[in-house]
Amino acid sequence: MIQVWDEDVSSFTIEVDEHQLVRRATIDSQDYTNRYVYEMTSEGVFDHQGIRIAKSGTYRQKILRPSNDKNGGVDTKVHREWQIELNHIDLNLSDAEFDEFTHFDIEPGMQVDDRVNAMHGTGVLRENGRVEVE
Repeated sequence: MIQVWDEDVSSFTIEVDEHQLVRRATIDSQDYTNRYVYEMTSEGVFDHQGIRIAKSGTYRQKILRPSNDKNGGVDTKVHREWQIELNHIDLNLSDAEFDEFTHFDIEPGMQVDDRVNAMHGTGVLRENGRVEVE
Protein backbone atom coordinates (compact mmCIF):
# COMPACT_ATOMS: atom_id res chain seq x y z
CA MET A 1 0.00 0.00 0.00
CA ILE A 2 1.28 3.47 -0.94
CA GLN A 3 -0.16 6.74 0.31
CA VAL A 4 1.08 9.93 -1.33
CA TRP A 5 -1.64 12.39 -0.26
CA ASP A 6 -4.15 12.19 2.57
CA GLU A 7 -6.94 11.40 0.12
CA ASP A 8 -4.87 8.99 -1.96
CA VAL A 9 -4.55 5.31 -1.26
CA SER A 10 -2.71 3.28 -3.89
CA SER A 11 -1.89 -0.39 -4.16
CA PHE A 12 0.62 -2.15 -6.36
CA THR A 13 1.40 -5.64 -7.56
CA ILE A 14 4.52 -7.02 -9.20
CA GLU A 15 4.74 -10.43 -10.87
CA VAL A 16 8.12 -11.91 -11.80
CA ASP A 17 8.97 -15.07 -13.73
CA GLU A 18 11.56 -17.79 -13.17
CA HIS A 19 14.26 -15.50 -14.68
CA GLN A 20 13.36 -12.74 -12.18
CA LEU A 21 12.02 -10.58 -15.01
CA VAL A 22 9.05 -8.37 -14.20
CA ARG A 23 6.17 -9.72 -16.27
CA ARG A 24 3.38 -7.57 -14.88
CA ALA A 25 3.35 -4.53 -12.64
CA THR A 26 0.25 -2.57 -11.69
CA ILE A 27 -0.32 0.56 -9.63
CA ASP A 28 -3.93 1.24 -8.74
CA SER A 29 -4.55 4.72 -7.34
CA GLN A 30 -7.76 6.37 -6.18
CA ASP A 31 -8.30 10.09 -5.52
CA TYR A 32 -11.52 11.89 -4.62
CA THR A 33 -13.40 11.01 -7.81
CA ASN A 34 -11.15 9.14 -10.25
CA ARG A 35 -9.24 5.92 -10.21
CA TYR A 36 -5.95 5.61 -12.11
CA VAL A 37 -4.46 2.30 -13.19
CA TYR A 38 -0.89 2.06 -14.48
CA GLU A 39 -0.03 -1.29 -16.06
CA MET A 40 3.24 -2.64 -17.43
CA THR A 41 3.57 -6.06 -19.01
CA SER A 42 6.53 -7.76 -20.65
CA GLU A 43 6.90 -10.81 -22.86
CA GLY A 44 9.63 -13.02 -24.22
CA VAL A 45 13.24 -13.36 -23.17
CA PHE A 46 16.20 -11.83 -24.99
CA ASP A 47 19.26 -13.76 -23.87
CA HIS A 48 22.64 -12.29 -24.77
CA GLN A 49 25.76 -13.85 -23.26
CA GLY A 50 23.80 -15.01 -20.22
CA ILE A 51 22.11 -11.65 -19.61
CA ARG A 52 18.35 -12.03 -19.79
CA ILE A 53 16.00 -9.11 -20.36
CA ALA A 54 12.43 -8.88 -21.58
CA LYS A 55 12.06 -8.95 -25.38
CA SER A 56 9.00 -6.68 -25.49
CA GLY A 57 6.79 -4.66 -23.22
CA THR A 58 3.63 -2.58 -23.01
CA TYR A 59 2.82 0.40 -20.80
CA ARG A 60 -0.77 1.56 -20.31
CA GLN A 61 -2.27 4.30 -18.16
CA LYS A 62 -6.04 4.14 -17.67
CA ILE A 63 -8.39 6.62 -16.04
CA LEU A 64 -11.62 5.27 -14.57
CA ARG A 65 -14.28 7.90 -13.86
CA PRO A 66 -17.80 7.55 -12.53
CA SER A 67 -20.16 7.50 -15.51
CA ASN A 68 -23.10 9.83 -15.87
CA ASP A 69 -25.61 7.00 -15.92
CA LYS A 70 -27.75 6.28 -12.89
CA ASN A 71 -26.46 2.71 -12.53
CA GLY A 72 -23.20 3.73 -10.87
CA GLY A 73 -21.10 2.55 -13.79
CA VAL A 74 -17.54 3.50 -14.64
CA ASP A 75 -16.15 5.06 -17.83
CA THR A 76 -12.69 3.72 -18.66
CA LYS A 77 -10.30 5.72 -20.86
CA VAL A 78 -6.83 4.64 -21.95
CA HIS A 79 -4.88 7.87 -21.41
CA ARG A 80 -1.44 6.72 -22.57
CA GLU A 81 -0.20 3.52 -24.15
CA TRP A 82 3.00 2.49 -25.87
CA GLN A 83 4.86 -0.68 -26.79
CA ILE A 84 8.54 -1.41 -27.10
CA GLU A 85 10.38 -4.33 -28.66
CA LEU A 86 14.07 -5.16 -28.34
CA ASN A 87 15.61 -6.27 -31.63
CA HIS A 88 19.33 -6.10 -30.92
CA ILE A 89 21.68 -5.69 -28.00
CA ASP A 90 25.37 -4.83 -28.11
CA LEU A 91 27.29 -4.79 -24.85
CA ASN A 92 30.62 -3.92 -26.42
CA LEU A 93 30.06 -0.35 -27.63
CA SER A 94 33.05 1.92 -27.75
CA ASP A 95 32.78 5.28 -26.00
CA ALA A 96 32.29 6.97 -29.38
CA GLU A 97 29.46 4.57 -30.34
CA PHE A 98 27.77 5.02 -26.97
CA ASP A 99 28.01 8.81 -27.33
CA GLU A 100 26.52 8.60 -30.83
CA PHE A 101 23.43 6.78 -29.51
CA THR A 102 22.92 8.84 -26.36
CA HIS A 103 24.26 12.35 -26.95
CA PHE A 104 22.10 15.35 -27.65
CA ASP A 105 22.94 19.02 -27.50
CA ILE A 106 21.16 21.18 -24.93
CA GLU A 107 21.17 24.80 -25.90
CA PRO A 108 20.28 27.81 -23.73
CA GLY A 109 16.56 28.55 -23.94
CA MET A 110 15.67 24.94 -24.77
CA GLN A 111 12.41 23.87 -23.17
CA VAL A 112 12.77 21.02 -20.69
CA ASP A 113 9.75 18.75 -20.18
CA ASP A 114 9.73 17.92 -16.48
CA ARG A 115 6.78 15.60 -15.95
CA VAL A 116 7.34 15.44 -12.21
CA ASN A 117 7.08 19.20 -11.75
CA ALA A 118 4.77 19.89 -14.71
CA MET A 119 2.10 21.33 -12.43
CA HIS A 120 4.51 24.11 -11.44
CA GLY A 121 5.29 25.38 -14.95
CA THR A 122 7.70 24.79 -17.80
CA GLY A 123 11.42 24.51 -17.20
CA VAL A 124 13.78 26.51 -19.41
CA LEU A 125 17.53 25.94 -19.53
CA ARG A 126 19.42 29.20 -18.83
CA GLU A 127 22.94 30.26 -19.87
CA ASN A 128 24.28 29.31 -16.42
CA GLY A 129 23.18 25.68 -16.95
CA ARG A 130 20.32 25.86 -14.45
CA VAL A 131 16.72 25.02 -15.25
CA GLU A 132 14.25 27.69 -14.15
CA VAL A 133 10.52 27.16 -13.98
CA GLU A 134 8.38 29.77 -15.73
